[in-house]
Amino acid sequence: MDNYKQKLFLLCALLFGCLLTSVGVEYFEAQDEPIHIQAPQFAEQQSKTKSNLQFSAEQSKFTSNLKFLEEQHKMKDNKQFSTPVNINTATIEELDTLPGVGPAIAKRIVEFRSTQPFTKPEDIMLVKGIGKKKFAKLRERITVE
Repeated sequence: MDNYKQKLFLLCALLFGCLLTSVGVEYFEAQDEPIHIQAPQFAEQQSKTKSNLQFSAEQSKFTSNLKFLEEQHKMKDNKQFSTPVNINTATIEELDTLPGVGPAIAKRIVEFRSTQPFTKPEDIMLVKGIGKKKFAKLRERITVE
């Protein structure tokens, strides 16, 4: 009797296995398109990822513009003109083209020279806002003749 139960159990297990296999094959063959199941937490994460990508694109545009402006500024600072700027006669606009000199310092240069003309290029260091470092950038670009 014990042997009979074992055979019956094995037969049932075999039939059950065949049934599962046939149902599984039919189920997967019936599927023409893949199933896309997305849990809410993943949808939120995907939305954040898209948002981050959009932010990255905007940040990239900003970075590109910033690099462009930095390059333009460097070009202004490094421009070599064939004729130096005469700091005794130059206009504020002409002085503004010098590296490290903006409208405010250009105005100070004009005000300074109206009371006391520059006799040598180094005299420009007497103007507030122009020290040794800035003068080093200006030395090749200015004259008093």
